[in-house]
Amino acid sequence: MYNIDNSVESPKSNAPMPAGINQNVRLLGVFFEALRQDGTGGNVLKFNFEDESGRKFRHTEFEVDVERQKQMAKQWGKDPDKQVRNALMGLSGRVKHILSCYIPKDKVVITGNTWDEFGGNVVSLLGDAFKGVDVRVKLILNNKDYTMFPKQAFRPFIQRMDTPDTLAIEEKYERVAPKSAAGTSASGLDALLDDPTPAGPATGDLDAAIAAASVSTPVSEPAPWDDIAANPQVGHPLSGPDAASKAGFDSSDEDLVF
Repeated sequence: MYNIDNSVESPKSNAPMPAGINQNVRLLGVFFEALRQDGTGGNVLKFNFEDESGRKFRHTEFEVDVERQKQMAKQWGKDPDKQVRNALMGLSGRVKHILSCYIPKDKVVITGNTWDEFGGNVVSLLGDAFKGVDVRVKLILNNKDYTMFPKQAFRPFIQRMDTPDTLAIEEKYERVAPKSAAGTSASGLDALLDDPTPAGPATGDLDAAIAAASVSTPVSEPAPWDDIAANPQVGHPLSGPDAASKAGFDSSDEDLVF
């Protein structure tokens, strides 16, 4: 009646993937669907990852809220149109950087007249090319201690395991220790990491936490790399003519059109 043999596997962990550099990670699937399980919250792109011990991470891409971006730009004294452009460039850069791990970079050409059309085309283009591909990912923490990919891909945050490991934490702008553990409090760094579209919570229901965290107040100021995307600066560590190409995408990011 009781039996243990080679067909019995130990259960995998249900814990979230921690902040830091995580090795031997696989993409389980990409979905374009409602944010919440009850069908509400609008359609989002969901990239579901899992490491070899079963720890999970979800990266979620939201439709760019043009009016909200313009409002934040006004609060910061920035150009509203440039703020929207930076947000769209950030989204397209992240998506292209992820997809380029699984299909040739020059094949990541996606168009869509609407957000729904664009999201569906992302899923269709990737297909099952991600299956059997091991990657490493860099996760950081935002102001609410949710794990997330960096907002810009000038420094890579995902790489195939069969390529050299060059992922690194930019300590000045990226936090991997929870505030409770690090003994930190709200600061300028927290403002830079306070992403209104977090990737996933450390605990609790994934969809509910993402939905709750996405309705946050605008951050006090933009992160420095948000301006660098549109205004490269000589000598800036996140700038330079080869910064984007090193991250896995280049000036052809306009190929990802809404």
